[in-house]
Amino acid sequence: MCGEKGALLNGKSIFGATVLLAVGISYFGYAASFLSSILVARLLGAEGKGVFSLFMESTFGIVLLSSLGIGNGQIYEVSKNPKEMIHFLANAFFFSITFGTGVALLYYLAGLFWHFKIVTLLKLPDIILGILVIPILTMVIFQRQYFLANHSYKMAKANGAMTTVIPMFIYLIMYGFGIVTITHLIMAFVLGQLVCFLVFHVLILKSLPKHGGLSIPMAKKSISFGIWQYLSDLCSFLIRRLDFFLVISILGQSGLGIYSVAVAMAEITSRLTHEIGTILFPEFASDNIAKGRAAPILRKTLFSMTIIASLLALASRPLILLLFGNQFAESIPAFQLLLLGTIALGTIDVTWNYTAAKGKVKLGIPIFGIGAILDVALNFVLLPSFGVLGASFAATISYCLAAFLFLRVFCKNEGCSVREALVIRKDDIREIIRSVHAIPQLIIKRSSL
Repeated sequence: MCGEKGALLNGKSIFGATVLLAVGISYFGYAASFLSSILVARLLGAEGKGVFSLFMESTFGIVLLSSLGIGNGQIYEVSKNPKEMIHFLANAFFFSITFGTGVALLYYLAGLFWHFKIVTLLKLPDIILGILVIPILTMVIFQRQYFLANHSYKMAKANGAMTTVIPMFIYLIMYGFGIVTITHLIMAFVLGQLVCFLVFHVLILKSLPKHGGLSIPMAKKSISFGIWQYLSDLCSFLIRRLDFFLVISILGQSGLGIYSVAVAMAEITSRLTHEIGTILFPEFASDNIAKGRAAPILRKTLFSMTIIASLLALASRPLILLLFGNQFAESIPAFQLLLLGTIALGTIDVTWNYTAAKGKVKLGIPIFGIGAILDVALNFVLLPSFGVLGASFAATISYCLAAFLFLRVFCKNEGCSVREALVIRKDDIREIIRSVHAIPQLIIKRSSL
């Protein structure tokens, strides 16, 4: 009995170490993204940073619009039927080219025709690059989802890291040559995504034993699940990023530049839970995590995130002034307030992925939708009077509401109380320590294979 318990604990520690190692790789990529954000802010100033942030958020929004949730649908289907894996990339390539390019064209043409500020602020070369990068970036995300479906978490996170590391090095090279315009920085981003796609495409082709063509049956099944995931993710995007478009409309480019710095700093905390959440989805969908084990995962995730947020709050003023300069001082209180919201948002990355993987994906639409509506209403009221601090308050309140609603669903399905889901225990801390200690063992084990 003792030996059986020891084996179980060892298995938990190895899984925990695998997750921590994968998240560590992801944080390496996030560090590159963060450094890029600092470089862009210092090179372009608050106004230029606002326009560049607008392009980036628009790009990821278009990718989300064109995805139809097919990536998550394919992960879900492959988790239930691994034989479908041979069709994963063929379907992904088809949807990336058709839907990705089509939605990008419609977005920018509509923006030019109706003179949307979020489009007219960009130059024609920026728009062309924006259209070209969508199918590339969509395919890169499909590659990441392919690795997640294979439970190759370190490769999935390495893929994500490369999408930020490569552009960062190109930014630095351009800076060395004195090329620092918005258009050139966008060009560097697009080139980085293309290089990342090509590198991982070669790696996948070498590792995949059998390749299948386009599968219409799999596509239909993926869409039937994915369309609800898509609508939920769209509402999630709105609750997380709609404030960017409201800020630039009411406060202008400089206001968005300042607010984007506060958000980038706050996401140091939420990045942890986002990356853990993407790993948990295929694990929950495959029933690899037994009922009763999800609550400890949520507790440990919340505990780790709170520690990070507390350290950032203490160092917020000197950190922002040192990294970004005095022109971004206004972002300090906005960042401090957002930290509370990102702690709440972080719980969603566990509870929402748990809910979706258990087949209750439709619940994401009303919960994220209510949060997004509250965020918009509060922004319209608070932005004119309180500026970026008002945007942070609106985001924090909407995150807390969505987190509370998802937590209720999670506790009901997991069969636990709110206290059991959120309050850390001594055993949880010991398990975190064991997982950290297991990382070298895991690295040695992998390198010897």
